[in-house]
Amino acid sequence: MFRKRNDNSQMVPTAKRRDKPNGTALVAPRSSPLENFDGEGAVLIGRGTRMTGEIKNASVIEIQGDFDGNVAANTVIVREGATFKGSIHAEYVEANGLVEGTLIAEELLDIRSTGHVMAEVRYGHLCVATGGQLSGNIQSQVIDARAELPTEEPLPPGVHAMKVVNGSASVGRD
Repeated sequence: MFRKRNDNSQMVPTAKRRDKPNGTALVAPRSSPLENFDGEGAVLIGRGTRMTGEIKNASVIEIQGDFDGNVAANTVIVREGATFKGSIHAEYVEANGLVEGTLIAEELLDIRSTGHVMAEVRYGHLCVATGGQLSGNIQSQVIDARAELPTEEPLPPGVHAMKVVNGSASVGRD
């Protein structure tokens, strides 16, 4: 347990620490991104709520209940015990619950240990925790830096090497 001193110089517990069997610390669950959010563009579908429809242009969508439909946001979080069926298009997607359908995570698809994604998926980067599940048609959107490099033209006949420095070329001939 982490401890700090209170005003009376006594040690008091401040947070519980969970350890793996090998003694390394586990990361504590993240708090809701809506806790410190000003509310503009935020959507919360609470536990026990069932919703069908479409949500566009949201900053953050947190699903704790069940949602059927299409969403477009900067961040979409499907909490443990929640179900999403439909289409997600977001920069960042965190899956702790069940996601079915089509999912595009432009930057990061983060599947937590309780997350289960069964979808047609495109992602920029992918993180799957131990226990997390991913199935379906999966494609990376990361641009291969080698594909952006200019292709080399073949050397003229009889030339085995060419060096270009500040616009001046030196040629090695056979």
